[in-house]
Amino acid sequence: MKQSDFKDERPDIQLVLSKLNASRKPISFLADGLSNIVNLGMIFRIADAIPIRELLILEYDKSLKISKISKFSRSAEKYVPYRKIEIYEISSLKSEYQLVTIEKTSHSIDYHNYKPGNKPVLLIFGSEKNGVSKELILNSDVSIHLKMNGVNTSINVATAVSVAAFYIASFFE
Repeated sequence: MKQSDFKDERPDIQLVLSKLNASRKPISFLADGLSNIVNLGMIFRIADAIPIRELLILEYDKSLKISKISKFSRSAEKYVPYRKIEIYEISSLKSEYQLVTIEKTSHSIDYHNYKPGNKPVLLIFGSEKNGVSKELILNSDVSIHLKMNGVNTSINVATAVSVAAFYIASFFE
């Protein structure tokens, strides 16, 4: 095949986005205090793959530049609606969503035992260093965790979000 015979087979991006926006799952993400650009990039990729309604970013590290995330998100930040929020906005989100935190707590349940209710789901997760803030955990309707059977007691935040989010999304197929 000669170089001049190459034909770009990618679909019309506007058509793809139109279909994508019409098929978003009733799931949103809330990232609490993420400080690692690689993890945030992966979260954008997961959000695009499902696809979720939006990604809310709370208490983010100010050195985290969304404009520099493309390398890790593979440009998913262009296709996933996102916005930065403040902690006072949580009460209004509670009326709109079922707040589900991924965090091992004394009251958390294995994610396999969770079933979404009638409201859209807001999946809340925190940084690997600090986890989810106590205020968000207390405002959550339920906390879920991934059972860890090995020596380590946790896994990468993007990996945990991926497992839980795809599980929850399966209820909306």
